[in-house]
Amino acid sequence: MPITALDNTGNSLLQDAEGNHCSSFPTVLLQVIWKAAQLSRTEQYPERGVEDSSYPATQLRLLLRITQSFDPLAWATDLQPRSPTPDLAHRTHVAHAHREAVCIYLARLILSRYVDTQLALSVAAWVSEAIAHMACIRQSDALFTATTWPAFIAGAETSSPQEQAWIAQRFSELWEIEPWGTISGALDVLRGIWSDKRQSAAFVGQLGNTFTFNNDWIRKLRQTGVDWLII
Repeated sequence: MPITALDNTGNSLLQDAEGNHCSSFPTVLLQVIWKAAQLSRTEQYPERGVEDSSYPATQLRLLLRITQSFDPLAWATDLQPRSPTPDLAHRTHVAHAHREAVCIYLARLILSRYVDTQLALSVAAWVSEAIAHMACIRQSDALFTATTWPAFIAGAETSSPQEQAWIAQRFSELWEIEPWGTISGALDVLRGIWSDKRQSAAFVGQLGNTFTFNNDWIRKLRQTGVDWLII
């Protein structure tokens, strides 16, 4: 499925900005989440056992495959002529973190609406992978702030206290560099998500193994009006 969310002019502007904008967000991945956000707001559901390319579930899975096929090293290599400094290794780690974060985002959209979907990889694995790549970008590095969006997505998804602590520390370090309301607001939102997870896990534990915890944090953010942190 071709990604046609933006016209050629929009694509060109985004690609030009990849090398200089603080987010260093690969254009093709931005297009993926734009398309996924549109699909996630539709109300079309397939009949059981019916597979149709027009259904959101099918298209979301295709977007996930497109995202997984994205090559961070190839993207970072192609970007070097537009980058202000020779930063191939750091750009590659940033692109990896964004790829895993987009995979997390897509997986959460799929699992929240189609609970029986079987994914090729676990969402927890994508979270761990994103954190591993972000950890390679230190606070003193020029691309440190480019890890903000992946850090938020990984933080919203994880239920691991250790990973949550790492994400919280990351946002504290980001705040030292960019003391903006967006940074502190993102961390406040994450702490609220983590609190809800702990309460829900405790409640499910009391009910027994026949109940599962609904980790639909994207819907919760939309319902509470803070979806400016995602799409």
